[in-house]
Amino acid sequence: REKINGVLGPSQKAVALSAFPRMGVSDFSIPYSPPDPDRSFSKSVFLENSFTNPHPRFGTLTANIRERRGAKVAILIPLFKDERTGTGPQWELAVPEESLDRRQLEEMSRKTPNPVKDKIYMDAMGFGMGLCCEQVTFLAPDIRSARHLYDQLAVLAPLWL
Repeated sequence: REKINGVLGPSQKAVALSAFPRMGVSDFSIPYSPPDPDRSFSKSVFLENSFTNPHPRFGTLTANIRERRGAKVAILIPLFKDERTGTGPQWELAVPEESLDRRQLEEMSRKTPNPVKDKIYMDAMGFGMGLCCEQVTFLAPDIRSARHLYDQLAVLAPLWL
């Protein structure tokens, strides 16, 4: 950060972001590479393969998770509603969350970027573990200890967000 700030002008600042501000929105990357849900590891309608780390384990991990689940990742975040939210044509095909199973959601995502009413939809691991985040793995000696540790950390986790 010191090196970057050393070459910036007096009115310029380095900004640290956990994700691209427009990640997954039309042509957010340069050079632009359109998503290919039929051939990509994640089958994402938002993120192209070039967004995935080129190391073989990442493509394999993504494909394995998708195969094990029987559908691609479906991240649904509640949408903050104000007077301009959810009124445009991009919401016309959106349906209530309870009316879709994973496979139906995957099909709907090919028709509209907003398949679920009042939810922000993301369909790839790049939206979660692909962001700047900390992941810690704990090893417990047995399942009882692991459950105890999990219960203790579950209470603290929201404080660390």
